[in-house]
Amino acid sequence: MSLEIAPVSAVLDGSRAVQHLIAIAATREGATYDVTDRVAFSASDPRIIKIQEGLALPLADGDTRLVAKLGRLVSPPSGIAVRNSRAPASIEFVNDVMPIIARAGCNSTACHGSPVGKGGFKLSLFGYEPDADAGAITRDANGRRVDLKDPARSLLLLKATMAVPHSGGIRVKPNSSEYNTVLGWLKEGAPGIGEFEARVKQVEVFRTSR
Repeated sequence: MSLEIAPVSAVLDGSRAVQHLIAIAATREGATYDVTDRVAFSASDPRIIKIQEGLALPLADGDTRLVAKLGRLVSPPSGIAVRNSRAPASIEFVNDVMPIIARAGCNSTACHGSPVGKGGFKLSLFGYEPDADAGAITRDANGRRVDLKDPARSLLLLKATMAVPHSGGIRVKPNSSEYNTVLGWLKEGAPGIGEFEARVKQVEVFRTSR
């Protein structure tokens, strides 16, 4: 009977900003369903943002309105503002690299997050000690896991893509967004946790009722 987008408004600040979108359909009886993978998103100004697999990505500074369509249903518009889309944005270890490590399962109990690590490489379980993880990647084993002179030849990437034998198999596909993020971090010198790294200040649950 109805369709809506969450969040109802968002600000993408910086060239690497990302906003996850959720499309919610409601039935006559009031039951709600996540239909994000079934809707077609469209922006009133496609020069401002692009939508890719349920993600809003910045293209240029400005404001636009986003709607979702499912059959004959059209959602109320969601406002999206883009700021600083051309400003250089550094890649942060905690906010950018660690989520990739976690999604690939590298810091799980079955892999390098086990109490004794795996293959001589130990990460904190599910990333609870990011400082230690940054050191394990960049400094432990005499720093052999990274090659800052030739980042693409870093063992961190070669193992994850199975360019060299890896008992954990392929964890990241070459030239994927995840691969390019880690490669970009290595090209920037593999910085650890910085003073100005973004911190989470608030958490909200969408929707407030189901």
